[in-house]
Amino acid sequence: MARAGAERRAKDVLKPLTGAERYAAVVDLAARRGFFAPSAEIYGGLAGFFDYGPMGALMLRKIQQAWLDYWTRNEGFFVVDTPTIGPEGVFRASGHLEKFTDPEVECRQCGEPYRLDQVMQDKVFVYPDRFDELHYYLTVDFDKEPQYVEAASVAKLNHREIRKQIMGSGKAVIGFKCPKCGSVEYEFVRPARLMLETSIGTQRPLVAYLRPETAQGIFWSFPALLRHNRGRVPFGVAQLGLGYRNEIAPRNALYRMREFHMAEVEVFVHPERKTWPRFKEVEAIEATFLAKDGAIHLATFGEMVRSGVVRSEAVGHFVACAYEIVRSLGMPDEKMRLRQHMPDEMAHYAEDCWDLELDTSLGWIECAGIADRGCYDLTRHQEYSGADMSVFVPYDEPRTVEVDALVPDFRALGPRFKAEAAAVGEAVKAASPSALRADGSLVVKAGGKEYTIEPALFKRQKRTEKKTGDSFVPHVVEPSFGLDRIFFALMDAAISRVEKEDEPYTILSLSPKVAPSLVCVFPLMPKDGLDDLAIKLSGELTAAGLSPSYDDAGSIGKRYARADEAGVPWCITVDYDSLKDKAATLRHRDTQVQERLPLTAILARLRELLKSPSGGA
Repeated sequence: MARAGAERRAKDVLKPLTGAERYAAVVDLAARRGFFAPSAEIYGGLAGFFDYGPMGALMLRKIQQAWLDYWTRNEGFFVVDTPTIGPEGVFRASGHLEKFTDPEVECRQCGEPYRLDQVMQDKVFVYPDRFDELHYYLTVDFDKEPQYVEAASVAKLNHREIRKQIMGSGKAVIGFKCPKCGSVEYEFVRPARLMLETSIGTQRPLVAYLRPETAQGIFWSFPALLRHNRGRVPFGVAQLGLGYRNEIAPRNALYRMREFHMAEVEVFVHPERKTWPRFKEVEAIEATFLAKDGAIHLATFGEMVRSGVVRSEAVGHFVACAYEIVRSLGMPDEKMRLRQHMPDEMAHYAEDCWDLELDTSLGWIECAGIADRGCYDLTRHQEYSGADMSVFVPYDEPRTVEVDALVPDFRALGPRFKAEAAAVGEAVKAASPSALRADGSLVVKAGGKEYTIEPALFKRQKRTEKKTGDSFVPHVVEPSFGLDRIFFALMDAAISRVEKEDEPYTILSLSPKVAPSLVCVFPLMPKDGLDDLAIKLSGELTAAGLSPSYDDAGSIGKRYARADEAGVPWCITVDYDSLKDKAATLRHRDTQVQERLPLTAILARLRELLKSPSGGA
């Protein structure tokens, strides 16, 4: 599908938009035409929050529905809807309470806060040919005269190492001009917690948090979901919903928000069987991959999995799914790439992680992340809650096996650990003898706490027993999407501007799959029965589920312009000839080709266009 249909208009003069101009054009159009705008503007606004207007809400719903349909129809995954608020224990187990922070710096002159990577990324470092080699401008301590250091003379340091330098030495970053006061000097303040805290109840309120991701609701529901799937893996669970992050400096419209729309899938797989039966359906798809060793590959998903750069078939499959979903919404291939996380970016428990990045007026932005999270999430919730998160796989026949086990002495544990004795004892039973320390003691986790168990409180015992099956905690492959960023990137890729008869003219070439309105119906004049005929046609299209817009205000040229700017793929005009020949003119947004069709044939033609591979645009 042509992304800039304006290029195909022979009489129109294309006006290329720079990144800043394109961003400004998107934000302006979004506010004027009801796509999105800052929230609570009559009260001065609320940074990081946006309202989706009549057009934007429809477009967002289409993106959400396309995402959901993909997972339910193609993969047969379950769908859940869990609360946006969770008790403190959930986020203690998930690690968010301890680790979900961003380093905050502030301008030395006016005190304006910024994220450290924002100050660094916007002006201070750039991506050279090898995208993982970051060059920085640094300065010495504030007590001395600031010194600019040329990028070429700075050692190639990764983001985490630079952060340690600045946070540990009290040095400032030079190069990013504070938008508020113009200063270029900053200093580290603190690691800022990103979760929004609330409370539940009135008499003895419980501490709770607004979820920073939708995933935890799926993890705490795992035992019930496993029962729903009759105790078998693999299976996947999808969830759409709001997430909340108390960003230090939300910015760039929908790019960094404090309330945002997330769409996540948790796929539970056997730890030793990370294949996927439907991978053969996506392995021939070609994409651009930026691997963690700095190499850039234009390759198929099958080639990347077979080469080992993508660590498993399951990860490769779901990276391909993310790529296909966003491409199906109208994102051009040349504006998409897949970037593998560097070793220092990945969590210690992650085995592989890829970001789907989109090229926009803001640069390359992450819109989805696909990670092999191992068994970290379920294991943590098992440790902190005491719930069994394992899967039991029965043998065909019972087997006699030799077991090397640790047996807790509950009589001795009782006086030592009191109320926690039962949980500690179960943790000892679940521990492997290989975890014993040199002095014979054992360290276990129970109820979110760590305990050292002396050798006198348990014994090691070898025995034979009959086993009816094996148990394991599943691993999780997680495709996670930021829908607001996808929404913005689709508008950003679709917008173009031409000079039409010496007047600026904006076209939003959205795919019919996401366009808020598919078709507009116009009477050439709102009189002489043309309006009646147009209203009747609009009603027929409404009954067929196409939800047309009706417009009879202003000249026909202005109505076409309004429709093009709102991303409407097709317009139908009823004119005076229509009263005689019972036909109307169907106009295509991206080519301006016009077809004269019988009124009775218009619905079939629109359905034909919608079924075409390009979505008819």
